Amino acid sequence: MSDRFICAWQISTDDLESVVRGGQLTSRKVLGNKANRRARTDVFMTLDEDDGKAIATSALDEIFAGTLDAERDYDYARVIELIANVVGRPLTGQIEQFGTYHLPKATDWNPLLAKCGMPKLAKLWGTTNFAFPWRGKKARSDWPIITLMSPAELVPVAKELKSVTKKHVLALPPKLMVDHPENLKECQDELWLGLQQLRKWVHACAGKVNGSLLLKIDGDE
Repeated sequence: MSDRFICAWQISTDDLESVVRGGQLTSRKVLGNKANRRARTDVFMTLDEDDGKAIATSALDEIFAGTLDAERDYDYARVIELIANVVGRPLTGQIEQFGTYHLPKATDWNPLLAKCGMPKLAKLWGTTNFAFPWRGKKARSDWPIITLMSPAELVPVAKELKSVTKKHVLALPPKLMVDHPENLKECQDELWLGLQQLRKWVHACAGKVNGSLLLKIDGDE
């Protein structure tokens, strides 16, 4: 079965920039940090079954040294979670997408979110808008999907998520969610569980000084 999963961090982009550019971190410190005990193995295996550790180590070294290679965008995107685990605060829980990541007329939740009355969230969801470690606003790698919701963006998103109920999900036109009616309830439940988890993450970050929400969508492209 195809699936995607989403995890999250509360993070300060100012802290991220200062720590990384300020020479306070090394690949050894990041990979050896207890927060990455499980994550580093997953990252190594995803990068390469045999050479994943070496690839991740050199990617981190280049990020911290500021000597970025335009051919290594994917490697840098893969190690962002290792840095976020150290500089930011990993948020508990996970969103799983089994039946709802590939919709009849879309490839993710965006039209469902808009139809539920959440236009701000619909615009941000699933966007590769986190340029780090490059400077600027445009990400250079489109997988995994790394999305940043800034403190200013979280304010309206929090209001939208607070207002949405399961009734909104149940009222969505079935043709937007499934090709086969027998899958409808499963997809409705999955979307509602995901929105509840997302609401917790947004609540954990909204209103915090320099508290941005970083999301990683991974799994099947």
